[in-house]
Parts: sequence; C-alpha cells; structure tokens
Amino acid sequence: MCSSGDYRELALEVEVPKAVVDAIAGEVCLNRLQSKCALKEIGKTYNEIKGVLKTAPNMLEIVNKAIQAATVGDKNSLQDNIRSVLINSLWEKWILIFVASNSLVIPQTNDTLPVCIPCTFSPEENKGCVWIDFPGRSPFSFGRGLQTNPLLREKCDPFIKMIAHQDTTAIMTTFMSLRSLVEKMLATAKDVVSPIREIVDENSLWEIEMYIANLSTTAFLVNTKAKLSVQDENKAEYSEPCHLVLLEKDESGKIHHIKTRTPLVVRGTSGVEVAFFTSIVQKEMKRGKALRDAFVTGKANCSINFNLETAGIFRSKKVRTRPTPFRSTE
Repeated sequence: MCSSGDYRELALEVEVPKAVVDAIAGEVCLNRLQSKCALKEIGKTYNEIKGVLKTAPNMLEIVNKAIQAATVGDKNSLQDNIRSVLINSLWEKWILIFVASNSLVIPQTNDTLPVCIPCTFSPEENKGCVWIDFPGRSPFSFGRGLQTNPLLREKCDPFIKMIAHQDTTAIMTTFMSLRSLVEKMLATAKDVVSPIREIVDENSLWEIEMYIANLSTTAFLVNTKAKLSVQDENKAEYSEPCHLVLLEKDESGKIHHIKTRTPLVVRGTSGVEVAFFTSIVQKEMKRGKALRDAFVTGKANCSINFNLETAGIFRSKKVRTRPTPFRSTE
C-alpha cells in the first residue's frame, strides 16, 4: 500500500520577495515573514492565506447581511447573522486579534438598552471565555485566554456589551469596520498567494509512504537508495532518485521522519512503515515544474523502485511497487 504527497524540510531557510514581506506586514492576522526565513514559517503563512481565501468571501456576505439588518432594525435577522459570524472559529480568531491590536472600531454601547442576549463570563473554560446565549438557539463560547490575559478581556468588554445589549448603532459601526479589515486582508491574500505557493512548491520534496511486509521467516534488507517513477495522463514519464526514511511515532502520536544511512532490516514475519523521499527539492529537478503539474492534476500514477537484499544464492531482488495515484492523500 502506497500513498503520495509533498514534504517540506521545515527548517530550510529560503528567500522571500520584498513585495510579499511588505504586503503581509500590514496584516495583523497573518503570520509575518522576513526576507529570509524558515520554510515552516512560510508554510504557516500559506495555510493562513488559504484560510482567508476559503472563508472570507462567504462570511463577508453574512457580515453585509448583519449590517443591513442593523440598518433597517431587523433584530431577528441581525441576531442570526451575528451568531453565524461569531461561531466561526476563524472569524473568532480574527476578531480577537483585531480587538487586541486596536484595529477594530468599537463605539461605546448605550448601557440604558436592555440586555437582549445573555453573555456570561466563564473563567475556567478555554482559560477564560464568554458564553453567548441567543434566544431560541444553543449557547456557544466566544474568546479564549480572557482570564489569563486581563488586558484582552478589558478590550473585548465593549464588543461583548454591544452584543448583549444588541446596540444596532454600535453593531453597524463595528461590523463595517470588521468588513473593511477583512476585505483588505482578502485583497492581500489574493495578491500574495501565488508567489508564496511557488516558494512552498519549489522547496518541497516528493514523498511516497508505504508499508513493507516480510511474509517469509527470513529477514531481508531494504536498500537506502530508490527511484520514483511517475507517468502522467499523457504517458510522459518522470524519474527522480530517492532515499529511504523511517516513520516513527512518538507518545503524542506525532510522526517523525528519520533519514537512514544504512539498509533497513525487516525481520521475518514482520513489517515496517517507511517513506521514500526525493533526494532534491522541486526547483533543483530538471522537470520539477512538470512533475508538480502532474501531481496537481491528480491523473498521474507513481511507483517506487528499490532493491531488497536477502540470504541465499539470489541475494539481490529488484522491487517495483504497483502504480498508485500521484496526488495528495490529505
């Protein structure tokens, strides 16, 4: 059984274009980058940008509906749309960051208004959060770390009061500010996603994971060197040298990749989970871009060629795995 994907050496430091660094520097919700930084940080920013591109457009429509409802005084629609925004975990995170950085405009709430939506602070859960109970709907928690971060709790207080009293004037002003901040972040994400994706792709290795079972009673050795063979939908073929990597899971369940220097011993009637990584990253391959295109289409197949060493007259045996789809299994 094989599965394919791309893998990043997270500690690898790579160059980041100045235009990308400058664009992201203006967004408080995105992981900021330096002109040269570890691929781990670039990957983190890339994942955040994908989250913005996936979530922001639909949620902005809901924000617009909340603003419209506040404008015309439709309290039922206002409650439904505010709730849809607040229960979204990514938007919750953005709102907390905007509040903490003083980016979000929250006017003073009219305290003479009655409490329409009960909001109860819970110091124990999520290290401090607020339970918001919209009438006729299931209550949900908003915020985290408000007990351990008194300053953040203080900054969030006007936002929570605004919701509790359903102050339509304050809500309209705040949500218009929120819309502007997210629209700006969405525009930035659209501008930088391509160059960041290119950096991530070009510095990625190809990885094929598999389980090697020894059904005999005699041990064999798996050589450290192998070859990845790929055939795309047009029957074009690609070949890249690979090396053997052990997959070891720690107590927390996290998988660690350990590059081998000597052949792997697989004892009789046992098996082992391994991976074969390409020896060089995509940008160093002669046809790396074409290989990436084949991967993205999801219509290519791949196999691994490696050698086994066994005891006896015929000690060396060439193995070629069955073709498997060359695409992400995530």
